[in-house]
Amino acid sequence: MKKLETLKTIQFIIYILFSILCFFTVVTNEDIQVAVSNTPALKQVLTLLWGILFISFLFIFIDFTLYAKEKRDVNELAYALKSDPVAKIANRIGIDDVLAKFHGKPIPDNFAVLMISLSNLAAINREYSRLDGNRTIRAFSMILQSAAMNKMYVGRNSGDRFIVIIENASPETIQLFKEHLEDRIAQRNKNEKNPKIEYHFAYAYHEDSHIADVSDFVALANERLNEV
Repeated sequence: MKKLETLKTIQFIIYILFSILCFFTVVTNEDIQVAVSNTPALKQVLTLLWGILFISFLFIFIDFTLYAKEKRDVNELAYALKSDPVAKIANRIGIDDVLAKFHGKPIPDNFAVLMISLSNLAAINREYSRLDGNRTIRAFSMILQSAAMNKMYVGRNSGDRFIVIIENASPETIQLFKEHLEDRIAQRNKNEKNPKIEYHFAYAYHEDSHIADVSDFVALANERLNEV
């Protein structure tokens, strides 16, 4: 699609330049103007040519419009495929796409994977309703994104589990994220109308020298979360 976009852009630029050249030639060349004025047949031909240029522009414009719409639809479909419909953040497909770029490669220094579970989701579904459970998932997702401060990748791994991927982590960065998360959860839980949010937190950091592949980060973080 990128090549097609480039080709269409070149096509449009060439068309515009050619049209400007034709117009400039007709307007500035007195011989052409005299010939057109004195030759009705030439005037008709010139009128037809300008008409063809206008129609060509119209079709190119429609082509660009349809292409832009198709590209937007493709992007929206890709987003839908990689977005969790409840949490409104990345789903497993989106997470796997992010992790895929690290598979089989040396893990970046200070790489970290955080696993967080909405530990009382089942209780919320049971005591309130499934709808309230979904609303809590959405609220928790927004809190995670807010705590990440656009510096981390946040996704819903499955069910009540969420993942945060940090490419440039440090113990201080992880601690700061935990503090932001705690503060925002405390603020939400002050509202008695909302189901209380309870969560568990665990992580795997590149300081753990035995970690060789990105999948080991996820496995270790999950293992540690299970032990909480």
